[in-house]
Amino acid sequence: MIKRIWHGYTTPERADDYEALLKAEVITGIEGKNIPGFRGIDVLRRPLGDEVEFITVMEFDGLDSVRAFVGEDYEQAYVPDEARAILSRFDERSQHYEVREARNYGFASSAQAEAVAANAAASSSATVAPAILPPDTWFVRKDRGRGSVPITRDGYKVAAKFVIGMLGWAVAAAAMAVAGQWVGPPWLTLAALPVFILGTFLTAWYFIAMAHKHTDTSITYNDYVKARRNA
Repeated sequence: MIKRIWHGYTTPERADDYEALLKAEVITGIEGKNIPGFRGIDVLRRPLGDEVEFITVMEFDGLDSVRAFVGEDYEQAYVPDEARAILSRFDERSQHYEVREARNYGFASSAQAEAVAANAAASSSATVAPAILPPDTWFVRKDRGRGSVPITRDGYKVAAKFVIGMLGWAVAAAAMAVAGQWVGPPWLTLAALPVFILGTFLTAWYFIAMAHKHTDTSITYNDYVKARRNA
């Protein structure tokens, strides 16, 4: 495991603007790259005299994952132009550290653990999103359970196949109807509608079967988004 650490500095007057940009655009832009082996990012902030210091700590599986993020010169800093306009100075190169040991302690005392357990029991009926969903989860439930929507790349492929299938059967039925009317036997025209209905049924059956198979009903769509952001 690799920790990538970077420092940036701005004025107290612009610190809130930079933090907002960091959360709304820079981090979401990094998440949108779908970097293999990228495990998360922490943002730290503290006042430092007449400056405000920001530190980002990114976690990767290894240096190959860091290279997938910024290229072969993996120590170069990732600072978009919008961030450069707000920062007064920053590290041109990031530092990378190999994690040799990590220990996490969930609760400082048994009283805290009991309090969290009591709160969990009181809200047991609510849906709780896992930190990371299984990699084969293609769909998640919308709020109030109103159907499922494709989320991952594979989910979009399933939806695309459904649309293409419907269009394909429509074109085939139309071609049969035209052929029966002008060049072929008349029964082709009569068979066009049943063929389209049958094709629609098969395509819908495929979509419903795949959606049902890969739907995670333990989590709502909003909770899924929150889990992805916090993962």
